[in-house]
Amino acid sequence: MTTLDVISTPFERPHGVALHPNGRYAYAASLTEDGLVSIDLDSENELTPVTYDERRRQQQYVHFGVAPGGEEMYLTSETKAQVLRFDLSDPAQPAPTEAIDVPEAPWHPVFAEDGQALYFGNKAANRVTILSRGETNGGTGLTSAGTIGGPGLAQPHGSALPGDGRYLYISNNNRQGGYTPRYPFDRGTEALPPVGTVVVIDTQAFEIVKVLEIEEYPTGMNVRRPPDG
Repeated sequence: MTTLDVISTPFERPHGVALHPNGRYAYAASLTEDGLVSIDLDSENELTPVTYDERRRQQQYVHFGVAPGGEEMYLTSETKAQVLRFDLSDPAQPAPTEAIDVPEAPWHPVFAEDGQALYFGNKAANRVTILSRGETNGGTGLTSAGTIGGPGLAQPHGSALPGDGRYLYISNNNRQGGYTPRYPFDRGTEALPPVGTVVVIDTQAFEIVKVLEIEEYPTGMNVRRPPDG
């Protein structure tokens, strides 16, 4: 891989990054301050600040979930325990529409391929939240449809939803040792740090079906999708 360009943001620690399905606009947000920008990739990487409301709030944005059709975008806010919805009718100017209260520290969201559901872990609550389309907002956005907790969910971080979306994969840091591995791990006389996990969730029953123990401190996840055709 070769670096093609470097884009400087007006804020520190850009963490959340997403690309609109049209390929022209990208979005970046800060994990440490109330900063969010839209980036026009066709206009010499022009950055446009996006304001959620007039009040300055230390949001500490984590990551984006852009709807597959490109009509809306959701952004998780760690400190406010909220998911912020933006209308993308104009992809260059995301328009904030609502804030959805969720359990503490929502982290990396992932959309179902049909755009009907959004999943993410809640790092401080050791749970996974699902947002789905409901009648309360006329089908124009997502609403909270519940959460799940259970074995292996210990500081959930990354999310991945491959294939037909039947199984959701959630990586877990487990830095505080909330999950106890099935077998002891040691390296001679030196104890290993807590193992990380990947929890597999059946999205139809919305229940945990498997806990995979992996090496320490797993974080972000992604899925390699096969080429079309």
